[in-house]
Amino acid sequence: MLSGVELAIALGTVGLAVLLPVLAVVALLQERRRHLRTPVAGTLAAPPSSSWDALTGLPGRAPLEERLVEAHARARATMGRLAVVVCDVQRVHEVNRRHGRAGGDQLLRFAADHLVAVAGPDAYVARTGGDQFTLLLEEPVTDADLILLARELGAPAVGPHGEEVLFWVGASVWTPGQGTDAGQVLADAELALGQARRTRRPGEAATPAFYDAPLRDDVVRRERLRRDLVDAVAHGDIVAVFQPVTDTTTLDVVGLEALARWHRFGRLLEPAEWWDLADEEGLVATIGFGVLRAARAVTERSGLPVAVNVAPSQVEHPGFVAAVEEAWGPGLWDRLTLEITESDALEDLDVAERALSRLVALGVRVAIDDFGTGYNSLARLGTLPLHVLKVDRSFVQRVVTTEGAAVVQAIVSLARAHRLDVVAEGVEEPEQLAALSAMGVPTVQGFLLGRPSRTIPRRAHAAPSMGGGPVPRLSPAASA
Repeated sequence: MLSGVELAIALGTVGLAVLLPVLAVVALLQERRRHLRTPVAGTLAAPPSSSWDALTGLPGRAPLEERLVEAHARARATMGRLAVVVCDVQRVHEVNRRHGRAGGDQLLRFAADHLVAVAGPDAYVARTGGDQFTLLLEEPVTDADLILLARELGAPAVGPHGEEVLFWVGASVWTPGQGTDAGQVLADAELALGQARRTRRPGEAATPAFYDAPLRDDVVRRERLRRDLVDAVAHGDIVAVFQPVTDTTTLDVVGLEALARWHRFGRLLEPAEWWDLADEEGLVATIGFGVLRAARAVTERSGLPVAVNVAPSQVEHPGFVAAVEEAWGPGLWDRLTLEITESDALEDLDVAERALSRLVALGVRVAIDDFGTGYNSLARLGTLPLHVLKVDRSFVQRVVTTEGAAVVQAIVSLARAHRLDVVAEGVEEPEQLAALSAMGVPTVQGFLLGRPSRTIPRRAHAAPSMGGGPVPRLSPAASA
C-alpha cells in the first residue's frame, strides 16, 4: 500500500499528465485565433497580450500603428501603395440599451468577425476604439478594389440580435511621391470617416468617404468655421429669430417658433451650416438655452405662445429640467412649447419621458417636429407626453397631389386619434394653404405667411388667394 506522500506524488503525476495536454490545446486554439486575426503573418512578432483587445481578439491601436509604420516604410522602398480604412459601428448605444452590456459586446464581436471576413486574408484588422475598427491594406491595392471593399464594408449586415448592422466608412491611400508619414495616412482616414458620419444620419447606409484634396480643403474650412463658431457663442453672435404660426382661417398669428441664427459677416446663417459643429463642440445646450431666454422675453412682450427646439443631448442630460426652469424663469409655462425633432435620435426614451413629464406638470406643451421623417414615429406617440404634431414640409409640398393629400390626411387623422394639435410646416404656395385648410389643419407656418425675423409679426395683412393663378404678394407684417 502506498504511503500518503507516495499517493500524493502519484496523483500529482497523473494530474499533470492530464492537465498539460489540455493546456497545450488551449494555447494552440488561442494562437490559431490570433493568427486568424492577423492575416499578414511573419512580418512582426506577436505584440504583448496587453496590446490586444480581449473582447474581439483583434490587435489594438498600438500594434496597428506599429504595423502601419512598417508598411509605410515598405511602400516607400518598393514604390508601392497602401490604404487605411476606418469603420465605426453605428448605434451601438441602442443595442446596449435594449440588450445590456453583454448584448453590446456580442455586437462588437460580430462586427469584428464581419469586418475580418469582408476584408479578406490580405488585410490587417485592428480594434482602435470603442466602436471603431481600422483596416490596413498593402500592395496590391488598386483604386477599384478599394472602392469595392469600402462599399462592401458599408453594406448592411444582420447582427447577432437580428438587427441591421451598419458601418460608417472612411479611407485614405498613400501613393509614391506623397510626403505624408504613416501617422498622417491614419489621420486622413479618420477625417474621411468624419465626413462619412456628417453626410448620413445613424440608421442610414453611409456612402464611404475617401480623403482627397477637396476633402482636405473642406476640413480646413470647417476648422476655421469651428473656431469662429466658438468665438460667436462667446460674444453673443448667435441670435434668436421668430417665425409666425398662423391660423388657417383668419391668418392671425397665434404663436411663434424661436429659431437660432448665427450673425456672421452681415448674414444670418441657418443651423444647417453650423449646427453639427456646435454639437461636436458641446455648444448645443448653451445655444439652446440662450434661445429659450430670448423666447421668454418675446412672449412677455407679445403675449404670444412660443415654441423652442431642444436637442436630444439636452433632454437626456440629468440637469435638463433645472436648466429649463432657470432659463425660462418663473411662471408663463403655458406659453412654452418644447419641440423635439423627429429626425434626431433619442437614445433613452425613458429618461426623456421622465424629464418632459416633469415640465408638462408645470404647464409646458411638447411637440414632435418634422413628424414622419425619423425614428420610431408611432412608438413616440405612445411614449412621450405630447400635445402637438408638426407635419414635415416634405409632406406639405406634395399636399396638392392626390397621393400627397392622402399622406397628410393620414397624419392628421393619426394626430386627432391621439388628441394632438396639428401644425403644418413649410407652406409656400396658396394652393398648399387651401388644401390644408380644407383638411381641417388649424395652424400652419411657412414662407408664404411669414419668414423667420427678429421682429414679431401679428398678421399677414393680405390674405393669399385660395384659387389658382399667380401668388399674390403679402404686405409687410406689423411688428410688436
